[in-house]
Amino acid sequence: PSGSPTWLTKDPKGVAVLQTTRNAAGTLLPTYLCGETGVGKEILAQLVHAWSGCAQGPFVPLHCAALPLSLAESELFGHVRGSFTGATHQRPGALLQAHNGTLFLDEIGDLPPEIQVKLLRFLENGEIRAVGSDRTTRVNVRVVSASHHSLKKLVEKGVFRQDLYYRIACLTIEVPPLRERPEDIRFLTERFAALLHRQISESAAALLSRHSWPGNVRELKHALERAAGFSPSPCLLESDFDFLPRN
Repeated sequence: PSGSPTWLTKDPKGVAVLQTTRNAAGTLLPTYLCGETGVGKEILAQLVHAWSGCAQGPFVPLHCAALPLSLAESELFGHVRGSFTGATHQRPGALLQAHNGTLFLDEIGDLPPEIQVKLLRFLENGEIRAVGSDRTTRVNVRVVSASHHSLKKLVEKGVFRQDLYYRIACLTIEVPPLRERPEDIRFLTERFAALLHRQISESAAALLSRHSWPGNVRELKHALERAAGFSPSPCLLESDFDFLPRN
């Protein structure tokens, strides 16, 4: 759709990810995006939303790793005035904000166990109860979640609920790292260089193609931005990337 985010790819593995994402968007099943940091999971979550039947509703992201236990329940379910010290007014949580749309739970593996139980209850009955309230509210929300951890391994370690895993991962999209999409390294290198109004030499492009990119697309983009920031030349050379560790 017009105005949708773009997850750029030319590699067959990347094209397959986009097709799976489009297929997932055609359902309303909870969807789980699994992949390393920097592969663009939030963009894919936005595409699940944009290509779905709830595209006219809100897309609400919530970064679970940044939530202390004391605030996690309030951020997700909301709170009423006076429910705790500092609660000077009623506040809707992310689930209510995402009503008739999509809630994206990034790094869901970091969600505190106590909140995992309450999220599971919501997924089972579609009802939320704000902190300090004695009333429940029904909300209609598509849940898309993501993690750079393996949730299966977190389940095995006993830090993530197995029943919640099965509820949020009705559909699982495995996003391969950039190093496993060689065509995308060259494609994205040239794309990012063009956005910076730079060309890139063949030797520099070859160097970037050999790099393992543990930080994936985000790291590649930042590397080009750094090289362009320090080089006055319209063409980036291999020497402009001396800051990259040699694999």
